[in-house]
Amino acid sequence: MTDDQQVQQLISDLVIRSAVQFAQGKARADILDNLQSDGCPPDLAAAIANRGLQIKRREFRMRGLKALGFGCAMLAIGAVITFGTYSVAASGGGGGTYVVATGLFGMGLVSIVMGAWRSAVG
Repeated sequence: MTDDQQVQQLISDLVIRSAVQFAQGKARADILDNLQSDGCPPDLAAAIANRGLQIKRREFRMRGLKALGFGCAMLAIGAVITFGTYSVAASGGGGGTYVVATGLFGMGLVSIVMGAWRSAVG
C-alpha cells in the first residue's frame, strides 16, 4: 500500500469514527478536539467532522424512510385483514365475527411517526 493510499484510508477511518460519534450524540467541539489530539490540523479536522456529520444524517434519513415504508406496509396489511374479514362476516347473512388488526395499525402508526421524525431530523 502506498503512502497516499494509507493516508486516504486513515482519513476514511476518521470520517467514519466522527460519524459514529455524531450518532452517539457527541458535540462537534468534542469531535474536533479528538481529531486534533490525534494530530489532525484544524482545517482537516473540520473537514472530517463535516463529512462525518453528512454521513450520519444520510444514514439516519435512509433508516427513517425504511421505517416509514415499513409502517405504511403494516397499516396496509392491517387494513386488508380488517376489511377482508369484515366483508366475509357481512356477507354471511346473519352477521358474523371479524378481526380488527389493532396491533398492526398501532405499530404501523408508531413506525410512521418514528420514521418521519428520523427522516426530518437526520
